[in-house]
Amino acid sequence: MKKFTLVELVIVVAVVALLAAMIHPMLVAAREAAEEVGCRDNLSRMGKAAAQYATDSDGWAVTGYLGRGIGNWFAVFEKNYQVDKKAFQCPAETNYAFNSKQLNYGLNVLTFGETFGNGQKKVPHRVDEISKFGRDAQLIMFIDTPPVCDAYNGKIRNRAGQAAYYESTSPVAPKDSAKAYYPAYVRHADRANVVMFDGHAEPLSYQQLTEERAKYCNPCVKQWRDSNLAIREF
Repeated sequence: MKKFTLVELVIVVAVVALLAAMIHPMLVAAREAAEEVGCRDNLSRMGKAAAQYATDSDGWAVTGYLGRGIGNWFAVFEKNYQVDKKAFQCPAETNYAFNSKQLNYGLNVLTFGETFGNGQKKVPHRVDEISKFGRDAQLIMFIDTPPVCDAYNGKIRNRAGQAAYYESTSPVAPKDSAKAYYPAYVRHADRANVVMFDGHAEPLSYQQLTEERAKYCNPCVKQWRDSNLAIREF
């Protein structure tokens, strides 16, 4: 029986190492692609739940906080529209809890409102009022956001913020966003996944979310006030 020489063993080890080096990036890319697809699937489910909520609520679009005894938008989706708690965690994010601080997705509250019955807060609007601007396919409804956790506090977001809310005027994480309360998070290779008001999900780049944000924000860009739906150029 022939034995391997030291040179032959070195060659075998080198070939194995080379193959591993070639395969590893492919495996990483495949995993990241699967995570991004899973993330967009999560967001699509939220878009469908938001559409059903509007149907059940006499045409009112879902808002961030739906009142005492009801709770935040995600709690309503989980309780009334069978959106499993796992769907609120992006597959690419390890930090997660089912609460307003550590959710992995945020509602665009500058468009869809933060709470009811307070003129000093962002207020909700009817679906048909929003749709009349013809922006449904480009209007962000839900987006990747960074959770409030020790790993991110002071680095890509502010501890006082909420992950369940997104404001288009906030900086985008992880770039220049350490003090942002409600930032988006480009956790997918410099992209953040979103679901638009018409229900389709897609990725948006850091550049799109910063330099072209007027294209994806509400017609006013900043928060809307009650019955104040005039177009504002950014």
